[in-house]
Order: sequence, then C-alpha cells, then structure tokens
Amino acid sequence: KAINERIFSKTKSYLISLLPLDASGTTQAAILDRVQVEARAAVLRGSSVNDAVDQAMKPYDKYDYWGTWRIPKAQTQGQQPVAKEGGPGAVARGGRMVLQDVTAEDGKWLKAAPDPATGKPMPSKAYAAVVRARGQWVTTADDSGLQLMILTPAGWFPILDNGGKPIRRTFEYLAKKRPPR
Repeated sequence: KAINERIFSKTKSYLISLLPLDASGTTQAAILDRVQVEARAAVLRGSSVNDAVDQAMKPYDKYDYWGTWRIPKAQTQGQQPVAKEGGPGAVARGGRMVLQDVTAEDGKWLKAAPDPATGKPMPSKAYAAVVRARGQWVTTADDSGLQLMILTPAGWFPILDNGGKPIRRTFEYLAKKRPPR
C-alpha cells in the first residue's frame, strides 16, 4: 500500500500533463506499470519505498508542472531564457496574455469550431467566450512549448487561428511575452 501511495503522489502531475496527448490513458497506464514494476523490484532488493519510487521515476522527473502542462527543467534552470524571465510562472503569465490576444475583438483571430447542436461554425463572439472560459494550454508533443486546446466530450481538440493553424507558442516566447505599453 505504501508503495502505491508514493507512486501515485510522484506520478500524479506527470500523468495529468499527458492527458491531452493521450486521452485513452494508454500511455499513463504503461508508465504506471513500468514505475510499479521497477519500484517493487528495488524494494525486494532492499531499497526503501521512497528511494525505490524516486529511482523508478527518474526518467520522468525532468519536468516542472503547472496545471495541465509541463516544462522541461532544462528550460527553467541556469541561464536559459525561460529561467531568466521567471520560469514556469512567466510562461503561465504569457499564456494568459496570448489567450486574451487571440480571443480579443470578438474572436476575429480564431477559426470558429462547429456548434455541436447545428454542425455550423459557432458565431465568433460565442466561440471566443468558450475559448476564454475553457481553453487550456497543454505541452506540445515535442516539449518545445504549449498549444491551446479545449476539452470536449469527444476529447481534446486544438484551438485554431483564423488561418486554420493550431495556436502554439514556444516556452521562450511565452516567458518573454509582456503586456502592451
């Protein structure tokens, strides 16, 4: 029981950050299985529960977590641009500003998604309100930055700009983003 509790506490943030990329939970289940097998084996070899779980989690302990996203620790330490700008907090601030920017002017910067009831594109103003209320930043698959997504009953979907491209920003761009003067 102690090992399962420790594994859950150590993996929770990492697994949550994977949900937008793998809503089925297949990846999360595989990671949990791997960590459990390695940690149990280490305990059987004489390691403490804490040491065993910490060792099994090492491959996944390269991130800092912030809500629905993760950022590689390599970008938040030392002289890296993200670290110099304030780390994950600066990225989160930049993300809030970009969300405000793309939903401004009644959503003219967004490609409206189909209305689930009619199948026709939602009015821009209504869609902008939905994105403002429910849009979430998630880590891109290559860990280079964040992508604006929305969770629907059918799963996670990217928010598109008015050119039809997913709204993505690098961690460095978001960390350096400042309000207009």
